[in-house]
Amino acid sequence: MVSASYNPAADEESLNRCVRRLHDIAEESGRIGAFLDQTPRLDPSSRFDERLESAVERNRIPGFCGHRLLLESGILVELVAVRVAVLRIEYEKQGNRVKLAKLERIEAFCEGLGPILQAAADTMSVFSSLDAVEQLKAIVARGRAKEKPHAV
Repeated sequence: MVSASYNPAADEESLNRCVRRLHDIAEESGRIGAFLDQTPRLDPSSRFDERLESAVERNRIPGFCGHRLLLESGILVELVAVRVAVLRIEYEKQGNRVKLAKLERIEAFCEGLGPILQAAADTMSVFSSLDAVEQLKAIVARGRAKEKPHAV
């Protein structure tokens, strides 16, 4: 049973779990990114469409998983920010410098990690669908967008 004084926004253990999960996602998304950056050896004698299909199929599910993990990380960063704000008020009232210092470390971690995860999420957006055709369309569209000269 939850006590009447329980405030989910000020739950330190929940904050700690969110921070641990962010660490886990950062680690796992790094491994997925490294996997996706690897260029597998493809049979040069095979047709282009076969090589393309092989590359898409190799990356389809890992890319989708990476994209979803990065979406989760964005939500976690928001949850951490809210909890840090609520807990900061409580700790300031209590004069608890040790816990305030911990919140500052968590904030610094999130501030450093947030832009990295956002950039990775933007890159991984081509994997937002599990459908291979949709992924291929997104990859082609991104490639075409990069080829267009930027307006000045």
